[in-house]
Amino acid sequence: RLVRPRGLAETLRRRLGGAVDEFLRKHGLVRQDIGFWVVHPRNPELLDAAATSLQLPPAMVSTSHTVWRRSGNLISAAVFHVLLSLIHIS
Repeated sequence: RLVRPRGLAETLRRRLGGAVDEFLRKHGLVRQDIGFWVVHPRNPELLDAAATSLQLPPAMVSTSHTVWRRSGNLISAAVFHVLLSLIHIS
């Protein structure tokens, strides 16, 4: 059984944006260079926390929300379902 650590959503809101910015900076990029985002759809609360921290408009995480509504949390495989959905949209 998977158990979400307490405070994970708040940690995402506070730290994810900075961590992503640091990663991108090391590769000579900024968030605006990213054409699309694949956010793991663990649950709506964490999706929203990630979107808030990354300052993403709802449309940028709508595919992740759709996958979550359709299938729930598929553990690691969920990311592949989001990618598959994005491929079918393009």
